[in-house]
Amino acid sequence: MTRWSEELDARNFHRKVTGVDGFLVATGKRTSGNGGRPAVIYRRGPATVLHPPILRG
Repeated sequence: MTRWSEELDARNFHRKVTGVDGFLVATGKRTSGNGGRPAVIYRRGPATVLHPPILRG
């Protein structure tokens, strides 16, 4: 992922957006792709702001 012309670590980004209450809400469903562990599917939650924000390095 790139923002501000810098690479974002996908694991840290995932931890950030799923860790903020109400930003994403798990649907209880998973992908049905082939191979590997199926990914959890999320929907947008009521929160509109990441707090604390993702900061530039």
